[in-house]
Amino acid sequence: QLLLEVGFTGAVNLRQLCFQSPADGRAPGSIRLFANAPHLDFDSAESRQASQEVDLKPLWRRSGGEAKVTPDACRDDWTCEVKLSITRFQRVDTLTVFVADNVDDQ
Repeated sequence: QLLLEVGFTGAVNLRQLCFQSPADGRAPGSIRLFANAPHLDFDSAESRQASQEVDLKPLWRRSGGEAKVTPDACRDDWTCEVKLSITRFQRVDTLTVFVADNVDDQ
């Protein structure tokens, strides 16, 4: 699990997040996003209602390619683009990303 807080110098409108990861199975599998909820800990990130939850596993692609990625394909980096709910990510001062598991987690 990973908990990452990103603070902005002013309010921003977020439309999309892009992730990049080595293609060795350590890529995030599912995430929970929290807009304007600073100072979360792991317990509150698991129990609190997220602004948006995303299963990233079907979204990962090889960098520069169209092909879907499986954990066995370890030659290239993976990239993932997540479209955000426009209404939930307006005037965001802080974005907290909770990575609940990895692609290889069973």
